[in-house]
Amino acid sequence: MKLIPTRIVDGVWEGVLSGALSQPHVVGVHLGSEVPIDLSAQDEGNYALRVEIPRAMLSSGTQTLTIRDAETGAELGHFVLPVGEQDVDAAQVELAALRAELDLLKTAFRALARDTEEFQRIVVEQMEAEMDSENAE
Repeated sequence: MKLIPTRIVDGVWEGVLSGALSQPHVVGVHLGSEVPIDLSAQDEGNYALRVEIPRAMLSSGTQTLTIRDAETGAELGHFVLPVGEQDVDAAQVELAALRAELDLLKTAFRALARDTEEFQRIVVEQMEAEMDSENAE
């Protein structure tokens, strides 16, 4: 899938998601908080996205909203909003994108740690059950 930004108008970011094989499930993320996305089908495989820019993005600095596949967590795209009196250069924009990527990695790491803990618990339970059945014989 490919996300193509189209415009920002009246506080709403708009884009087109193309190449979707089925109804996509996408989510916006700003500073670790989910932001709702309106999704509407266009022609085959294309969907229009509309994201109301959250008030939290209207704070001084360079703010980034990342758009991700809700099922895989993969980043489909992002947009950067520089706010306030500042000299916005490529390094600041890149830093904002890196912060958004770090948020994604933290989320993935936490999910992996949670899954690993669950896996370890299941293995221990199975080993204990095997030991109990061997002791019963």
